[in-house]
Amino acid sequence: METFAQFMEFVATFMECGVILSTVVAAGERKHSDKKHLFLVVLFTTLMSIYVTLMNKLSLFSFLTPVGAIILAVGISVLISSGSILLRGTAGIMAMFVIQTFDYLITLGIGLISGNPKETFFFLLEPRWQRFLFIASDKLFNVVLYFLLRHQIGKIQALRKKHLILLLVTCGLSYTTMQMLFSMTIYGDYATLQGASIISFTYLLCFLIAVIIALFSITEMERERFTNELLQSSNQMLEQNYQQMHKNAQDNAKRLHDFHHHLVAIRGMAAKGQAERINEYVGSLLDTSYQELKLCCSGCDIVDAIINYQHVQALGKGVAFKYRVRSGDLDSFSPVDICAILSNQIENALEACEKIAERDKRFVSVEIRQQEDFVLFQVSNSVQEDPFLHNSQLATTKLEDAFWHGLGLKNIRDTAKKYGGSLQNRYENGVFTSTALLCKQLTT
Repeated sequence: METFAQFMEFVATFMECGVILSTVVAAGERKHSDKKHLFLVVLFTTLMSIYVTLMNKLSLFSFLTPVGAIILAVGISVLISSGSILLRGTAGIMAMFVIQTFDYLITLGIGLISGNPKETFFFLLEPRWQRFLFIASDKLFNVVLYFLLRHQIGKIQALRKKHLILLLVTCGLSYTTMQMLFSMTIYGDYATLQGASIISFTYLLCFLIAVIIALFSITEMERERFTNELLQSSNQMLEQNYQQMHKNAQDNAKRLHDFHHHLVAIRGMAAKGQAERINEYVGSLLDTSYQELKLCCSGCDIVDAIINYQHVQALGKGVAFKYRVRSGDLDSFSPVDICAILSNQIENALEACEKIAERDKRFVSVEIRQQEDFVLFQVSNSVQEDPFLHNSQLATTKLEDAFWHGLGLKNIRDTAKKYGGSLQNRYENGVFTSTALLCKQLTT
């Protein structure tokens, strides 16, 4: 009976150590083929089991057994998997915490059913068939739980270092608190109860703070997502509007061209009828209607639409407007993204010019050019004063609809970042320049 009991204890230890080592390994990446990997896991699990068995015989050092098992698993796993020590340690303490938590929950649950948790605990420690059944079912449950979750364990690789440290500390505190509470439950030590209570209260307070911070973070993420969706929708609407305006301008140009031919015909007929006054009048209409419109014809419809529309707006506001487009191919960029950058740049420039009292000092200059694999959208404009002087972040100073006005620079910056680029703003000698840099090789 004693030999069988020792065998069962070793098998239970082997299964537990196997789960811990496998969890640590699963957190990283395997180094060997399936057969070699399995052989090494079984070999090292056996070594861990021998260590735990020997330590359990030394009751004086029993508190070191789980710590030593985790350290041993982390050290051994270097030979069979990749991953940082922090990642392995976190996975190891998580596995130990989950295993022993379920052990204690099952033990206390059986104790509550029997009506005496303390006696049940010591009863299950005795080498009899009830203990064999208990440890067999308990360790089998641990193995099943591992196989159910093993594909999820590797996801902790995606956590940042600071998050891994937080998870490691949290699991460590949870494990310590659990051990103290269980010890107090079984042995009724008042000092242990006080220590466990202090740790529990501190842990709960930290947990509450973490929940509050998490809620704030989630709220900010939701707001950021809403803002981005709003910007995307707004950009699409702007792009559609500018495209429609471009189409309307082309249609108007065609009508003007046809109208010109009509006037030519009318003037010819009037000339035959000797109606000189009619001829002069129609001639003046021809002169007016035949004035060549200086429209942007860059080859990119959305750029033409934006510049032509904003040119008209600038003239209406008394702002001198000039442009230069020297980028031959803009088709690799989304029209929506071009609209998000260029329209916001020009609108911001016109708003700044309107604040200048002297109309002859108002000007906006637009330049689009290519430098190797990059395309620059650069808009320069005159300003009343240095915008960085009292507003280093260039935040909106408008109280009405501040949310909408504050999205202009964010829209440009986020869109440039999408193409591996950046937004640079500078002020020099009364001129503010906004330069959005986009990489053509990173187009999406």
